Amino acid sequence: MGTLISSGMTLDATTPIRNKIMESVVGRNNAVIKLDNSKRFHRFSVVSPDFQSCHIVNLETNKFACQSGRCRADKGHTRKVTHIEDADSCPHMKALNANKELWVGLVDSDSVDGGDEEAAIGYEEAAIGDEEAAGGDEAGAMPDQVLENDIPIPHEEPTSVPEFDPVSGLWTFQSVSSHCPRQQEDPIFRKAAEYRSSLSPCNSGVSLDDGGYLVADTTDGPKPFTLSPLLDKEQICICGTKYWSVEFPEGIVKPHYTRATNVYLHHGVAKFMVYDRECLQKKPECLIRYSGRQDALHFLTSCTAAGDEIGWDYVNLVTNSQSSFTAFCKNINTRYYSSDVPFMSRRVFTDFIFSWLSNFKIDFRQPCSRCGHNPKVLVCDGTKIGMSFRNSVAIKPIEVPTCSDEVRPCHTRSGRQFFAYHLSDSKSHKDGKKLAQHDLAYFVARNSNKLKEWEHKQTKKGVTVSERSEAERKSHLLGELPSACKPLVNKFIDRDMSHELLQCMCPIFKVLASEHAVTSLFNYRYLNLLLSVLEGATDVNHLKHKMPEIYKVLYVATKDEDTFPDSIQQFFKFVVSTILELHSSDRDFYPAETVENYNPAVTGHAYYFTPHGGKVRHLPNYVVSKPSKEDQANTSCHKRYADATKSGKTYLFVWSDPFHGHCYGFHVIKQSEGRKDPFTSIFSFMDECPDTIFYDFSCQLEEYCLNREPKYWRNCQFFHDIFHGFTHKCPFVYNSRRLASLSSANSEICEQLNAYLQKIKYSAGSMSQSHFMFYMQFFIHLWNENKRKTLAREERMALLLSK
Repeated sequence: MGTLISSGMTLDATTPIRNKIMESVVGRNNAVIKLDNSKRFHRFSVVSPDFQSCHIVNLETNKFACQSGRCRADKGHTRKVTHIEDADSCPHMKALNANKELWVGLVDSDSVDGGDEEAAIGYEEAAIGDEEAAGGDEAGAMPDQVLENDIPIPHEEPTSVPEFDPVSGLWTFQSVSSHCPRQQEDPIFRKAAEYRSSLSPCNSGVSLDDGGYLVADTTDGPKPFTLSPLLDKEQICICGTKYWSVEFPEGIVKPHYTRATNVYLHHGVAKFMVYDRECLQKKPECLIRYSGRQDALHFLTSCTAAGDEIGWDYVNLVTNSQSSFTAFCKNINTRYYSSDVPFMSRRVFTDFIFSWLSNFKIDFRQPCSRCGHNPKVLVCDGTKIGMSFRNSVAIKPIEVPTCSDEVRPCHTRSGRQFFAYHLSDSKSHKDGKKLAQHDLAYFVARNSNKLKEWEHKQTKKGVTVSERSEAERKSHLLGELPSACKPLVNKFIDRDMSHELLQCMCPIFKVLASEHAVTSLFNYRYLNLLLSVLEGATDVNHLKHKMPEIYKVLYVATKDEDTFPDSIQQFFKFVVSTILELHSSDRDFYPAETVENYNPAVTGHAYYFTPHGGKVRHLPNYVVSKPSKEDQANTSCHKRYADATKSGKTYLFVWSDPFHGHCYGFHVIKQSEGRKDPFTSIFSFMDECPDTIFYDFSCQLEEYCLNREPKYWRNCQFFHDIFHGFTHKCPFVYNSRRLASLSSANSEICEQLNAYLQKIKYSAGSMSQSHFMFYMQFFIHLWNENKRKTLAREERMALLLSK
């Protein structure tokens, strides 16, 4: 390889960029160059001895690994440092061997020996941890993958960014203009946009100058168009004079900028001279500066400006297609009269759009106009849109504890089911409870005339159906039940009740025979109401829309009698008292107070559950031990969570109101979505727990929440959204269609919002953290505004039809 520069050449660098360039030029004379380190290994750029190829070689734990595809196809692409001189080493290893001085000091001499010589230096999957491991805490979750290019973590996390003001909660991206852009329906905007569209060389008074710019065609030759503040003949300035006179019928103006401004239009670039207006006395304090608002113009710099129509065209295009900044710029360029003067570059246009959007000065912390800041019904889901990992290094995962407190479960899944037991109980005791649970499920299937179907499902799940007689099943089942439950269960087994009541009892016993919490059917919020009904103080119809299955049993049971049968009263009262006793030991949760201010540019989350938008609770360290294999739930419901690390981009987790479509914010997921995301976001940002939550894995989310903060979550009902509910095998209690009050809820609103956000996916993927957060907030705000307008229009229509 020839010498590129003189060996005596010195670096006379005055800037970091020049210094870096000169270092690179000098490095071209070397076959091996040390690159910046990754977190896990050292990297070298290596030229083979025959000068035919240049590839990266990594050094990790005293082993070299060549990243050349050709070398990896043959033996010798991985070598321990002690065997780098082997004859069958790849060419890049030989080059490293000739430049030992660059890496010999990086080798750990205490660990040179040992290990497999041909062991590949790859990127292994993270081990699947217990329930608390990020990304692997859910049933069926995929393990996290380690990125091929590790991301350097800054030594100090930023506490602020210049684009966001934590005090006001507003965003500001730098530009000359500071006024709010005009809305599309504004008559001033429409008039200004029509004027600029008329600036075409096809029209009289407009021409192209020698440089290809649109200019005014005057008697004195081509000249820039003019912009100045409107002249108000009645306006009196501070000094007492006016801005016009008979002598100066057009007033007095002075140049605002020393040179013309390029105003970018849909069909070309027009030259404009910008002027300020002076009073007749030319007093500095009376000067009226031109801002551009009167002409719906936005000035990025003194030389670059565009009308609001350019900004709105981009917004409308992005929300209706999967366009990007580059595609928009190319599309505009195809319409230009002169190819000598193109539209803004992608970088300039990006700066224009962000400064233009931020000038709306929107406080995004706006709740649904009907539900307020504390909605009672919410839907959540993750969506595949995010930024590059390299741009999100400052974001801490939302599930990271924010205080040193350790919290252990007050009770676990096995203690909340009907056949309850503690994990510390003897194996024989636990086996007896599980067998009784299995026996009750058998009798439910028999009384529902679905015994063969039930046995088939049990076999499919790998559960052996024992050949015991019904008498043996009955004896064991009644032996495991408390005395208050035996009369009703005995009647159910013997079918000693009306057929109608028998069929009404089947759904209830089916839930009690599962491994899910009893409160999934007997919601804690309505227990006192149920007791009042059983005691005759409240009419049974009050349960119709709150506990429909229990209402049917009580309604049918009192058809021929004035009071509830003793067996039903005893059974239901026992269930209620058991739930109340279990939750009497629930630990108090932290009171709501602002523990972290609203700062989405830094934190990576933006929620609007409170007026201030900040966190209202610290998140403790939850110590939830993983149950043994025999104590794990034998559920048929699983979810495979998408792994964010595979794509190299983050994900979003969003919350929405299913009745009005309003989005209440989001947070960035750096690993994989999990039950930790809905739990942490609600507990950390909402003063009060919502009454109802829709999630595509609600049957397991309920357990996750009750394991950690049962007192906060015990009044909440969990449901699957309709789309994902068809794939679940869990009890019907997670189906929202059983409750008439939720029949109008759009549980698929997050899927619809996801489809909307996918349209801006390609324009948002490469943004910095602050730009990405603002971009998401702005377009979600547009979504909310559209939903608000649609709802208002429907209400007006309903009001007209009612007259």
